[in-house]
Amino acid sequence: MRSEFDEQWQKFKTDYEAAKPDLLPEDWSRANYAWRILDFEQKLQAIAGIQLRLDAGQWVDPQFIPKPDRYLREDRKRKVVPRKLSSFDQINRAIEEA
Repeated sequence: MRSEFDEQWQKFKTDYEAAKPDLLPEDWSRANYAWRILDFEQKLQAIAGIQLRLDAGQWVDPQFIPKPDRYLREDRKRKVVPRKLSSFDQINRAIEEA
């Protein structure tokens, strides 16, 4: 299926870009190749994992966000480890959630 017609791919790409990583068109080409070899469940897990990593504060700094093809091949399988928040960050997060 062509990538522009694949709704899951478009969702993955949109969610990944929300993390604001610095990417080139070639990065998306390699990621699309990795995407096509995943099964339906793996694709759902990859999409869900993006939000989990953002919520955990794991992808705060864009320079430490893996390229999308690496994320699909390797990093999506890794455990999401919440970032230890400072007291100031904990207070701000509580205010935002209230």
